[in-house]
Amino acid sequence: MLHAGPIHGTTAQVHGTAAQAPSAGVRVEHQFQALLAGAPDALIIADVAGHILIANSQAEQLFGYAASELIGQPVELLLPQALHTRHAQHRAGYNADPHTRPMGSELALVAQRKDGSSFPVEISLSAIQTADGLLITSAIRDVTERKQAADELERQVQQRTAHLNSLLDVSQGLFSARSLDAVLQRALTHALALLPAAQRGAIYLYDAAGQRLALRASAGFQPLPSLSLPRDAALVGAAFTARQARYAASPRELAALLAAHAPDAQAQFLRMFELTELAGGCLALPLVVQS
Repeated sequence: MLHAGPIHGTTAQVHGTAAQAPSAGVRVEHQFQALLAGAPDALIIADVAGHILIANSQAEQLFGYAASELIGQPVELLLPQALHTRHAQHRAGYNADPHTRPMGSELALVAQRKDGSSFPVEISLSAIQTADGLLITSAIRDVTERKQAADELERQVQQRTAHLNSLLDVSQGLFSARSLDAVLQRALTHALALLPAAQRGAIYLYDAAGQRLALRASAGFQPLPSLSLPRDAALVGAAFTARQARYAASPRELAALLAAHAPDAQAQFLRMFELTELAGGCLALPLVVQS
């Protein structure tokens, strides 16, 4: 749907002259309508005072308004309230020197739908000189997916940087640590820092003489977890004996994982770590050393 307000005559001035036959003017008008309707982006045409004169169907879909609701309204209707004054200043600056360019390339542009939700946009401006005055065309594109992809890339970069920093800290700690237990405690502390959701952690080493798993480092437990465990105890023992990681992302998954290991594994797990209920998630990793 395309709706033009009081500038219907102006459109004819832009694309035709009074000398043209009516049929030619109608053809030009239809071509103009088809051009706007077929545009890939939302198009808003406004006068120098910022009043909306034309909105194409893509603009209706993007902002949730019918074109008839937009015609005659200030373009600031499509912006969050906090940006109205600033946008009016930018609009006045553009009117003083109108030319085709991206809008606010140095700014993070945000638009607002009829339902009040906001979203990031990319806007290109162009000017049309008509017999009735200057008109400003805004081509508006929703860049939500692009911004989400950029944000995710930034998150991954920050996460990898944190990983590298932790590895550097651990390697530096190896030189200052005076015992294996100190090294393991440092490693555990840094490992938990890389997993913000993790609240507790423990490192067990295999005691070949006693054929048991001995606690050598822990964090977040009060009181401490079991100091010595059978080599096949619950989730820790399962990871150790199978030399494979064991992972559960919810209490239900953890319960199923424990039940698959042994009938009493859940009760054993709770006793081992002094818990009253199953954790929201759990990861057990075997530390395999090749001699």
